[in-house]
Amino acid sequence: MSEFLRQKFAGDQAAVRTLEQIAETPSAEGAQSDLRLAIDRHLESDPKFREELLAALASEGYERDDVLNARITVSDRANVGKIVQIKSVQGDVSF
Repeated sequence: MSEFLRQKFAGDQAAVRTLEQIAETPSAEGAQSDLRLAIDRHLESDPKFREELLAALASEGYERDDVLNARITVSDRANVGKIVQIKSVQGDVSF
C-alpha cells in the first residue's frame, strides 16, 4: 500500500514526507491525521484515485465493504460518553 500511495503522491512532497513519517513511526497521530488529509485531497482532485485505492486495498485482502471512511470530530467542551461505529451485527449489542 505504501508504494501505491508513494506513486500516487509523487507530485505532492508534503504527502510523501507524511508517508515517510508513517513508515518511521506508524503510531504517530499527527502523521496519521496528515495522511488522511492527503488522501482526502487526492480523492477530491483525482476522480480515478478512489477506484485505484479500493483496487489496491482489495489486492491486499480487504473487501470493498471493509473499507469505511468516517470522521468524527468532537470540539470545544463537548462531553461524549461513547462513540460507536458498527458495520454489521449478528446478535445483541449492549453498553
